[in-house]
This record gives sequence, C-alpha cells and structure tokens, in this order.
Amino acid sequence: MEKELEKIKETLTKFIEEYQLKTLKINTKIEYHSRLNTENPKKWKAEYYSTVNKVDINLTK
Repeated sequence: MEKELEKIKETLTKFIEEYQLKTLKINTKIEYHSRLNTENPKKWKAEYYSTVNKVDINLTK
C-alpha cells in the first residue's frame, strides 16, 4: 500500500504543478464494515473492509 500512496502523491504533485492550482480539496465519504466469516465452523474470522460512497473534488486555479 505504501508504494501506491507514493504514486498517488507523485501524480497529484505533477497535476498541481502542471495546472498551477491554488487549491485542491478532496472530500470523501468512506464507510467501514465488518462481517463474521463462518465458512469454517472451527475457526470464525472477522473481516474488515471499507467502501467509498462519495468523492467530491474542488479545484481552483
């Protein structure tokens, strides 16, 4: 995941510099969920995941 984050930072930096942006605001609505995996009756596992429901991006130049 760290490599992906570095790529995102690099891409955003290039984008901001290329278009000479003054502001870049990103607002997201992320929901976190968990569920109990009971497929193996001897070993139940809790699984955690997230979903992105909304992404707003505001740019000013």
